[in-house]
Amino acid sequence: MAIATPFKPLLNANLNHPLWEELTDYYLATEFEDGGRGPSTFDCWGMGRDIQIKTGIPENIVPSFGAVGAQDKQQMTTLYRQVSKAFDVVPPKPLAIACGFVGQLLWHIGTVVPDGSELVVLHTSTSFGPHKSPLHVFERQFLRVEYRYAANRILQQ
Repeated sequence: MAIATPFKPLLNANLNHPLWEELTDYYLATEFEDGGRGPSTFDCWGMGRDIQIKTGIPENIVPSFGAVGAQDKQQMTTLYRQVSKAFDVVPPKPLAIACGFVGQLLWHIGTVVPDGSELVVLHTSTSFGPHKSPLHVFERQFLRVEYRYAANRILQQ
């Protein structure tokens, strides 16, 4: 079955491309659900994964992990270590996955997207549902934040 990639033009788009607003609006209209993998409910991994797939990253690079709850930080960290091998650590850039750590544990993820002329993190949580956070606000919530990007390496294979 082919996966629809309606936002694939964003892979190399400038910050003013009209699809950025469409992508952001689509995900802001969803709801948080632990284990949610779309199309209308997501947890943080589900939303980040869906954005990656809809921009052209192959589904096998970002497995569902649907059985892992958002509160199981140890399991999230174990799975992150597996998936992160396909992603490069980069400075914040559009479509990079923002990975927030508390100690050695992956605590939360989001996706970097443009919001006007600045970059923000689009993410969802139990407390706030889908929302955008400026990079500095997202980063303040964690001891360490890594930005991971797969498109260059994965799509050239």
